[in-house]
Amino acid sequence: MTTRETARGIAIVIVLSGLGARGAAAAASDPRELEAKTACLGGHADRGIELLAQLFAETNDPTYIYNQGRCFEQNGRAPEAITRFREYLRKTPGLADADRAEVQAHIAQLQAPGPPPTPAPAAAVPASAPPAPVADTSAPAVSTDAGHRWRVAGIATGAAGAAFVLGGVYMGLRARALADDVTTDANNGVYARGKYDDGQRAATLQWVGYGVGVAALLGGGAMCWWGVKQKQTGPEGDRIAWLPLWDGRSAGAMARVTF
Repeated sequence: MTTRETARGIAIVIVLSGLGARGAAAAASDPRELEAKTACLGGHADRGIELLAQLFAETNDPTYIYNQGRCFEQNGRAPEAITRFREYLRKTPGLADADRAEVQAHIAQLQAPGPPPTPAPAAAVPASAPPAPVADTSAPAVSTDAGHRWRVAGIATGAAGAAFVLGGVYMGLRARALADDVTTDANNGVYARGKYDDGQRAATLQWVGYGVGVAALLGGGAMCWWGVKQKQTGPEGDRIAWLPLWDGRSAGAMARVTF
């Protein structure tokens, strides 16, 4: 399958930000996600559906609609599951072809008729007749790269970290140049307050760039490592949706995994 269904119902948040000791921070997922998953697996579908509806109303994340379909499916409520899967497809017009095919496969399986009637017993075969050969029609196992998105996200995060480090180097050089100018002006009996303030600001941004850059490089390396580890996990690979995070002072990414 695609890489979106490994650790179902868990949201992992990685926040990479600067300014002093803030560094990199992680935020836990909404506890209602775990409660919804527990309710669905425990046979309390209505409670799980209600929690997922609340989460969708607050976030507009169509992943919760998909999880409603899975909840109904797990509890044998096929018509309602089909309705939620179709609503998920309607809400995600830009869904990748492989992901869309996976959802449509769920719908097709739910629409399939019940088991066929038991066939009449075959006529007895004479003892001398050899058994008829049976053709092996089973499809070969499909192996997919379940860590692809992890590696892509890791590379992107690492590239952003490298950019921050380069920015820190630039600000460090600027701070040094401004400090030399202030020293020269002071020797000539001139005090340039504007140059001094610019130098202090550049020095601060230098360390912000280093801090955020190093944190992003480490986070990107960790995601690449995990992506390599998850490579070739089979058709039930990760089901991960990446969402960027930005609050004006900190930047990062949130990975929401469906179940």
